[in-house]
Amino acid sequence: CAILAKDDNKAFLKAAKTYLASKRCLFAALFEENKKLHMKDRLSLKDLWELATKFDILKRLNEPALVWSQPKSSGNGFRTVTSFGPVARAAQHMVIKVLRTTYKPQAFQFAHLSFSQKVELAITSIKEKGYKHVIEFDIESFFPSFTEEALLKTLPLPKEAIRQIVLSGGANWRAHPRYTQYGHISSPSGLPQGSASSAVVADWCIANMPLKTCKSSIVINHADNFFAFAATAEDAKDVAKALSSGLTGAPGGEFNGKLKQKAIVEDGFSMLGCHVQLQKNGECSVWPTEANLDKFHDKCEELEERVRTKLKIAEQSKSKLSRLKGLQEFLRLESLHQGWLQAFGFCGPDIEIVFRYHCEYYRNDIRATFCIRDFELKPLRDASTKVTYKWYSGS
Repeated sequence: CAILAKDDNKAFLKAAKTYLASKRCLFAALFEENKKLHMKDRLSLKDLWELATKFDILKRLNEPALVWSQPKSSGNGFRTVTSFGPVARAAQHMVIKVLRTTYKPQAFQFAHLSFSQKVELAITSIKEKGYKHVIEFDIESFFPSFTEEALLKTLPLPKEAIRQIVLSGGANWRAHPRYTQYGHISSPSGLPQGSASSAVVADWCIANMPLKTCKSSIVINHADNFFAFAATAEDAKDVAKALSSGLTGAPGGEFNGKLKQKAIVEDGFSMLGCHVQLQKNGECSVWPTEANLDKFHDKCEELEERVRTKLKIAEQSKSKLSRLKGLQEFLRLESLHQGWLQAFGFCGPDIEIVFRYHCEYYRNDIRATFCIRDFELKPLRDASTKVTYKWYSGS
C-alpha cells in the first residue's frame, strides 16, 4: 500500500479494499486488539474467528456501539463520546495502517515528539530564539466539523471504508446507561470521538493543511491545538492570520479556529497541561497545571479505591481469582503512577522527588496491608495491566 499510494491511486485503493475486505486480516486485527483487554474480557480464538466471518466491515458494520454526552474536562460545555465493539475497533486499526501510508506530517506537527517533548521544544525555542510572545490557536469542534461529503472527496480510502469504518455509518447506536442525565444523542456528528481511526484522520487533515510560513516565529501543533511563538506582537498577529487562513483549506470538512490564548512568555502561559514562564535569569520554569494535577489525583484515588476493594473482597472470601483481579488492578495503579511521572518528569527534579514519594507511599501501604509480593505480580504483567496516562491539556 505504501508504494502504491505514491504511484498509482487506483491500484492503491484496490489494494486497500482487498486488505480491508479480508477475513484473515480482520481476524489478525481482532487478535491484536484482544491482547490489550483485561484477561477476564478476552475472547477465545474461536470467538474471534466467528466475529471475523460474521461481519462484512465494508458493507454493513452494524455492531452495537455506545454514544453519550458528558461534561468536558475543562468544565465548559459537553462532548459527544463513543465506544465500540471488538469488530469496529479492529476495523479502525486496519484503516489506521492503510491511511498512514498516504501522507507525511508537516514540519510544524513535530509528529516524532511526545507532548512533553513539544513543551521542551517550546522552552528551547524561547531561550535560543528570544521569542517573547505566544498565542494558542484552537480548532473549534474539530471532530464534529468533518463531513461525509468532504471526506468522500478527499480522504484517500475506499468510499465503503469511509462510510462504514471512519464515520461508523452502519453502527447500531445505543445510549450509555451511565450518562442518560445529559440527554439523548441518536448518533455522533462528524468523526466519532472514541474511534481509534478518528485521531489519524484528524492528523491527515492537519498534514494537508496549507500554512504560510511567517518570519521570526515557530508553530508547534498538537492535535487541534496550535502554539505559535514569535519575536514581536506583530509577528504573532501574522501567524494567527496564517493559521486562520490555512484552516479554510484543510481537507475533510469545514473548520473554524479561535484564538484561545495570547500571552507574553515572561508573564507565563499554559501549554499541553503545563504552566511555563520565562524567568528573569533567562531560564524557564515549568510545572503541571492545577487542572492537570487535580485530574491525576482524582484518577489515582478512584483506582486506589478499586484496588483496596477488590483485595479486601479476596481476603474475606479467600478467593484466588478475586485476589488475581485485585493484583491486576494494583499493577494498573502502578502503571498509572509510573506513566504520569515519566510524562511530567521533564518539569524538574522536584516533581520526581515529591510525586514519586507520594505515589510510592500509597502503593507500599497497599502492599503491606494485603501482603503483596513481587513473585505474585511478575506473571500478571501484560498489555491489560498497562495504563496510558491521558494528559489534561486545559489550563
